Formats: sequence, structure tokens, C-alpha cells
Amino acid sequence: MSLSAQRVNEGVRLTARAQQVLQKILELTERSTADVLEIAKATRSMRAEAPPPQQAIEQVTKMVQQNRCSTQQQSLTSAQSLRAGLRLCATRHCI
Repeated sequence: MSLSAQRVNEGVRLTARAQQVLQKILELTERSTADVLEIAKATRSMRAEAPPPQQAIEQVTKMVQQNRCSTQQQSLTSAQSLRAGLRLCATRHCI
């Protein structure tokens, strides 16, 4: 076989190998693209389901205010109970 024929055969072999490598790159690129699209879809879905940050902050603020009111009411009730108990004890000379 002549040197020219060997070089042609080597070129054909290298071309076939390059085609295989390029095919693999294409498959991996398509897979990566599909993964990115899936991530984007999940991100859009999560954004649609999650309340906006301002709404969440408003809800937390409302809960804090409700807790503050409840705590104030409990303190007032405790103070009234303590005064009533002290009056009762004073009338019965417990002290």
C-alpha cells in the first residue's frame, strides 16, 4: 500500500473518530439543555407558588402584633388577679 493510500485511510479513520466525538458532544449538550429547561420550569413554578417577600413580612408583622396584644392582655389579667388575691388576703389578714 502506498504512503498516499495509508494517509487517506488514516484520514478516514480520524474523520470517523471525530464524528463519534462530535456526536457524543451533541448528546451531552442536548442533555444539559434539557436539564436547564427543567430547572427553569421548576424555578418558575416555585416563584408562582411562593408569596412575595413583602406579603410574607406583613404576615410575620401581623403575627408579632397579635402576640404582643395577647401578652399585654395576659399581663393585665395576671396583675388584676394578683391585686384581687392581695385584697382578699388583706381582708382575711393573711399577711
